[in-house]
Amino acid sequence: MTYTANRAVRPATRFVSTLLLGCFAVALLAPRVLTLAADAQLPKELRTAPQPDRKPIIDQINKCVELLKSENPADQAKGRDMLVAETGPVGVAQPSPGFLYIYAGELNKALAAAPVSKHSNFRVRLNAAVAATRVAERASNRELAEAVVAFLNDANEGVALWGMKGAKFVLKDSLAQGAGGPAVIPPMIATALKFPSTAAAAYDSLKVNDPTLPVPTVTALIKGTQDLLDARLKLYQKGIPPEPAAELVATSTLPDCWKQHPANLKPITVQLLVNLGALSGPLVGIAQNGETADQLKQVLRNAGAAIVAVSIPEGKDLQNPMKPVLQVNNRSNPQQCAAASALIYPETKKAFTSVVAPPAGPGGTGPATAPTSAATAAGGGK
Repeated sequence: MTYTANRAVRPATRFVSTLLLGCFAVALLAPRVLTLAADAQLPKELRTAPQPDRKPIIDQINKCVELLKSENPADQAKGRDMLVAETGPVGVAQPSPGFLYIYAGELNKALAAAPVSKHSNFRVRLNAAVAATRVAERASNRELAEAVVAFLNDANEGVALWGMKGAKFVLKDSLAQGAGGPAVIPPMIATALKFPSTAAAAYDSLKVNDPTLPVPTVTALIKGTQDLLDARLKLYQKGIPPEPAAELVATSTLPDCWKQHPANLKPITVQLLVNLGALSGPLVGIAQNGETADQLKQVLRNAGAAIVAVSIPEGKDLQNPMKPVLQVNNRSNPQQCAAASALIYPETKKAFTSVVAPPAGPGGTGPATAPTSAATAAGGGK
């Protein structure tokens, strides 16, 4: 079997806690969060104009925000849905890019302002975060970045999760436009560490899924994924981390964009994958329940598969040496997982000579070293 990023790295997996949290957050809102329960109020001519007048847009947003700030859940839901409805289809047409740009920018000002983003009622902030995410998805620009960051930094986990979802839709345009807007990646990583249920969504938002993205954007996304994985690996060094299944996203997205990796980031990705495989396998033996053990087994197997996937285009096919790792499954016992995990570093070292020994973990991994900086990982072999 040929192991590629699309075949060997993607599992059938369940992000149970994230799904439960998302369902809980939706349940707290009035019904029909994901479908519009309101019609657009702004006229068709305005929403399709190349350069629409700002005043009616601002007036409509302010009207909706007042509903959003109500203590009445039904009014909050109405305000949320009305905000999103203005970005919906205009008959068979779509709102103009000019309208979406102005609308998202004015909505950003309203939602990022303290009366909304710092409102004492978390339902208000949650509905606002949902509205920001839905509008950002349709606008496909960076104009809502400030509001998204505000919700990312929220103390409520449900609000932060919707902020993370919104980050996906403002991040790439923010990076493409360069300086001038709020930094999105650092608060994404901080939120993923604070609320582990958002880690999978963070990895997903950071993935490179467009071959036409400019090189600086691709570099920032890969570096952001590496930084998040590096931070999460520090949790593996202390014990079983919350939501280990989140790393299954990273083991898919990093090899998928291997050809777009700058040369200096390739050794870092390989080192991180080695560390992940080496740390996750021994933890199977100390997992307190079968579901966590199964997630760790998938992480181990997929870390190995990801290393195989990136070795092939470098002319160093590791399929046969990594076979015990690739054969790990839910029936594998802790001893088999530990043995497979122990193979990852020495076998990868043969293909990528810059790889150093993985850090020690509570499950009995090898000697600790400084693993993932550009300085220690630079000079990776092919």
